[in-house]
Amino acid sequence: MQASFVKSATTTLAASLLAAQLSGCADLPGQPGQPPGGGESSQAGQGAAIGAVLGAVLGSAAASRGNRTQGAVIGAIAGGVIGGFIGDYRDKQTATRAQAAQRYGQPGQGSRLELEGASVAPQAVPAGVVVESSVQYTTLAPDATSQVNVRETRQLVASDNSSVSLGDRQVVRAQGSHNSTIQFTMPSGVPRGNYRLVTTISDGQQSKTVERPLQVI
Repeated sequence: MQASFVKSATTTLAASLLAAQLSGCADLPGQPGQPPGGGESSQAGQGAAIGAVLGAVLGSAAASRGNRTQGAVIGAIAGGVIGGFIGDYRDKQTATRAQAAQRYGQPGQGSRLELEGASVAPQAVPAGVVVESSVQYTTLAPDATSQVNVRETRQLVASDNSSVSLGDRQVVRAQGSHNSTIQFTMPSGVPRGNYRLVTTISDGQQSKTVERPLQVI
């Protein structure tokens, strides 16, 4: 039963995100008649609207299976958070390969992945306030000229261990140290309580995970 719900929710999410991306094509930055930055704002707004519909679907599906608390959590988070996430990443390389290799040493036969830190601010947040989640990590490979495929996933986990994906992307990184940040507005309707924001970084050979507390007040 639970597997059926997850599969259904995943299918609905994929369709909604695709619709959001397609509907946002006309508002991309740099298009004639668009002010600078207008595309990103329009895209986030369209994502939030679609996310609201998605949240209702997911919440109803979970509640119909007898778990109204989980339904409220999943519905509210998916509706408000996932919709607002579209295209809202910021990246910065903080150290070159040479600098990182000097700190950690040259990698051996395989790749090297170091998760150096993570933060969530603010850690206690009411609805309508922007939350910023950042993670810092270093990736190194034996071949100094190669780039590294990195997968970044973020999940918001409730006290009952129900969870929803806040972000899942694959990026090609130059070797060295990087800071990856994502922002979202905490939607209304998310039940008050204690959550964990779980971030996992993987290079295909190694995975590192870090958790940070997040309280909805």
